[in-house]
Parts: sequence; C-alpha cells; structure tokens
Amino acid sequence: MKAMRQSCVRAAEGVAVTTFGLLILALIQHLAHDLARVWILIPGAIIGYLAGDLVSGFVHWWCDNFFREDSLLIGKLLIRPFREHHRDPLAIVGHGFLELTGNSCMAMLVPLAAVVWLGDEVSALPATAFLFLCLALFTTNLFHKWAHASAVPHFVRWLQKRRLILTPGRHRIHHLNGYTGAYCITSGWMNGLLDRLLGAQ
Repeated sequence: MKAMRQSCVRAAEGVAVTTFGLLILALIQHLAHDLARVWILIPGAIIGYLAGDLVSGFVHWWCDNFFREDSLLIGKLLIRPFREHHRDPLAIVGHGFLELTGNSCMAMLVPLAAVVWLGDEVSALPATAFLFLCLALFTTNLFHKWAHASAVPHFVRWLQKRRLILTPGRHRIHHLNGYTGAYCITSGWMNGLLDRLLGAQ
C-alpha cells in the first residue's frame, strides 16, 4: 500500500514537472522577442532571481513555524518535508529529481498558466521577471540539496564558489542550534533582508 501511494505521488510530481516545463516553454516562446533585448532580460533575470530567493525563504520560514505535520492537506505535502529536514539535514541528499522539484512545480502551475494565458496583457519586464522567478523556485531544492552534499558536479561547485547559488557555508548557519534565520535557499542573497523583516536571531 505504501509503495503504491509513493508511486502515485511520484506520478503526480512527474505530471506537475512536465506541465511546468511546457508552460515555461510557452512563456519563453511568447517572450522570445523581449528576451533578446538586454535591457529587459538582465533586469528581469535579476528581479526574478532575487524574488525567488526571498519567496523560498518566506515559504521555508512559514513551513518551519506554522501548522503541524499532520495538518489537513498541507501537513504531509508541505510541512513534514521541512520539519524532517531539520531532524535529518542530510536526507535531502538522497532525494530524487521529482521529489525535489515536484511540489514546487505544483505550487506554480496556476500562476504560471495564468501569465501564459494573459499573454500580451502582462508587459515584458514583469513577465520576464516572473519567468525567472519560476525558474529560481524550480531549482531551489536542487540548490538546497547541493548545499548539503559532500560531492557535487563541477559546474555546481563553480556556481557555489561564486556565490551564485546557495553555498554550504551560507546555509550551515540555518542549521545551528537555536538560530532562527537564514531561511533563503535559492542563493541566500536575501537572508539579510528576510532576517530583518522576521526579527531573526
């Protein structure tokens, strides 16, 4: 029964990731002309990536501090993975691609579909920023996993050394006993702002 439930969950995650990918491609196709313009692409990418880091931190803080693991609907899907991660920080290293990206994709499907459907009603810069926000949130748990892994691919280490994605050192602070901050898990760039907003210490 448990194996069957796990298979259903993986299948749902696979559908979510596939649908997310198709919607992202549709948005890129719609924005193709705008993405070729550097004055839209660069600010959009920066705004979207920073927003993704901030959103990842806010969701992380919320899941660490509200509701319970047995709360209806969100308990097993959302709250439990964050709480389990604090009990066993290295467990994330063993998680597969669908397990790491599936829930994020599920959460983004409705807003992403809405932006694709609205098309030209959303101007180029906000749409580009939204595209990069979605891409940042899609990769967040991969970056988080790599911040805990002892061995990572060379390109990941290159990105970590340049602090373009979450680094082990930056994320280690979050797991210190008694520390209640450093929740951002895309790059960690927005930790200072979020910590001030939350009064973290």
